[in-house]
Amino acid sequence: MQMLSIVTFIHGREVFSEDFTALCAALTRAGYEVDPIVLCDQRGGEKFPASCRCHVTPGTTKYARILFALEHARSDLVFFIDNDITPDVEAFASFAGACIAAGCAAGWGRIGSTPAPGAVPGMIRADKRLSHDLIRPLLWKTRTGISIPGQIFMLNRILTGELLGRQDTVFDDLTIGAAIRGQHLPILSSGAVLGRERPCRTMGELICQRRRWARGFSQVLVSSRGHRVFPLVILHGLAYHFLWIPFWAVSLFLLIWAPVPALILLAAVILWLARFTVRELPWAVLYLALFPGVHCIWSATLIRECCAPADHKT
Repeated sequence: MQMLSIVTFIHGREVFSEDFTALCAALTRAGYEVDPIVLCDQRGGEKFPASCRCHVTPGTTKYARILFALEHARSDLVFFIDNDITPDVEAFASFAGACIAAGCAAGWGRIGSTPAPGAVPGMIRADKRLSHDLIRPLLWKTRTGISIPGQIFMLNRILTGELLGRQDTVFDDLTIGAAIRGQHLPILSSGAVLGRERPCRTMGELICQRRRWARGFSQVLVSSRGHRVFPLVILHGLAYHFLWIPFWAVSLFLLIWAPVPALILLAAVILWLARFTVRELPWAVLYLALFPGVHCIWSATLIRECCAPADHKT
């Protein structure tokens, strides 16, 4: 019987999700021997299922916990899932089987958003459409990708455990992806949506998230300087956060000199971002209009972090 280690993370006073228990039960019914692991900041009064091994790792980042899990997992294949993710059990089980068959060092799928009303969740759905359905798959297919979806992924601890750096970071997904790319390890990138996450509900929450991402990216940027993956780190930043510049430059140029093709281009991009559904059209338009400002905030935070003295970094 194939064993799978499944790891989830509990932060602060976060409530343990029963979806994790249901996922483990479904994998057991599918014929796997499951090794469930819960890593938490603190051990309060919360009770976890008896089958779960709970480890308290206070004051550590998610990346440090990932390294801890790789050392303590009973299976060579270690699956990670954030506690606030709602997994698609059937897709996850198929993904686990595909990882076993492929013998890969790492694997991941796509992450969707749980349905939520409002402009910010709508723009985030459009952003995921661009980043998860186009940018990340395209970069990995062209052998330049270094980003993995940190919400759900798999690592083969035999193939990756010794390759991951021990320098702590808050940008675990990019750090892991860069290590995998640097060693040209085999990966499995599934097109299936393995789970859904709750999107940010307000602009303030979204901006705080992107500032946090910029701080993490600055760590990866500095730590990779001088290594062969450094150009790929630069490419990642350009692809994810500066693509809007050439898009709007071309669109505005065409609007001046060839307005009909420009309008056709804008309409096609908006429809694609909206997944060709009418209800998503307003959010796709808002995304194109407002998200460049979010990327500018990310860029300003990155510049500040890279220029700040080491003892003054946030």
